[in-house]
Amino acid sequence: TGGQVDLLNEERQIIAEIKNKYNTVKGSDLKNVYHELDDLISRKASSYKGYTAYYVTIIPSRPVKVDVPFTPSDKERGSPCPLNNYIRKIDGASFYELVIGQVDALEELFSVLPKVIENRTNELRLPFKRFSPEDLTILGENFKLAYESKEKAS
Repeated sequence: TGGQVDLLNEERQIIAEIKNKYNTVKGSDLKNVYHELDDLISRKASSYKGYTAYYVTIIPSRPVKVDVPFTPSDKERGSPCPLNNYIRKIDGASFYELVIGQVDALEELFSVLPKVIENRTNELRLPFKRFSPEDLTILGENFKLAYESKEKAS
């Protein structure tokens, strides 16, 4: 919070603006996100010149893996923002794979979170009902609803 970007990976030359859910930002404001990312990677004096900027939605609107140029509509100009292959839109599962370098990285994280939550609440002696097998099944089904599709967006 308070920084220019949500994520910085200097080794892979990646910056990212990360939103938890696809509808966190109004469609009309996406052009502002685009212009902020463009400014960060395009200015000659920028620390991020030459980086790839990602607009990440951890929970996408459809269960389709996406890694495409980010060209939101700019209603003031009456056209999409200019195509720049270094400004990209990506879903959460694909982004975790890109940054961590491991297929299914987000799914693995998602699968261990219930145990981490249980352990931490026990350490803090907070009241907490353990996750039941049914709870874990429902969590797994929700993950599949968010990310698993046979199609890949282009």
